[in-house]
Amino acid sequence: MQFEWRTYTAQPGKAMTYLELYRTIGVSLVTKHLPMLGYWLSETGPLNEIHHLWAYNDFDDRTKRRAGLAQERDWHENFIRKAFEVITAQRSRILVLDRGSERFEAILAARDRVHSGRPQVEACLSTGLCVIAEGREGERPTLMDPLASFRVALGKDVGRRIDLYENVSVNDWLAQAPVRHAGTETTLLRALTLSPIGGKV
Repeated sequence: MQFEWRTYTAQPGKAMTYLELYRTIGVSLVTKHLPMLGYWLSETGPLNEIHHLWAYNDFDDRTKRRAGLAQERDWHENFIRKAFEVITAQRSRILVLDRGSERFEAILAARDRVHSGRPQVEACLSTGLCVIAEGREGERPTLMDPLASFRVALGKDVGRRIDLYENVSVNDWLAQAPVRHAGTETTLLRALTLSPIGGKV
C-alpha cells in the first residue's frame, strides 16, 4: 500500500472556513472516490495547517481515484471554488508503511467508507488529539507505541520517519522528558469529528 500525507496552509484565521466547507460539503464528495484515514488541524508548529492522510493500493490507484474526483461537478462548483480561496499552499508526500497496529489495520479496512456531510450545528473539531513525530531513525519521542509508522518515499524529506499517535494526553507526553529526543519534530493535531483517526466529540 501507499499513503499520501497532504498539508494545506490556510490564511491566518481562515482554517475553520475551509474545514467547515469540507465537513458540510466536501467530505461526501471526496470520499466517494478517495479513501480517507484522517483529517486534522495543527495546534502546534506552523499554525493554520490542515493535515490529511489517504490510503491507496498503489500509485495507479491514486491516479484513477483522483481522476474520478476531478469529474465531480459539485466538487469544483460547490467546494473547490469556495474552499481554496483561503488556501495559500499545498504539500503532498507519498509514504510507505513501516509498522502498523491492530487499530490502524481496522481503520485501513474501512477506508472506502463514504462519509456524509455534517450539519453546522454539530461540532467541527473533536476532543481527540493526535501527534505526528518526524525524525530520523533512533529513539522514538514517547513511551507509547505509535498507531502507525511511515517512511517518506516521495516529496520533501525522503527517508524521514513519521510516527502517528492517536488519543494523546498532552500532559503525559510532556512528562516524558522531551529533551532526550532532540532532532524529532512533533506537531499536535486536533482531529475533525468525522476523522477516522482521532475523531470524536
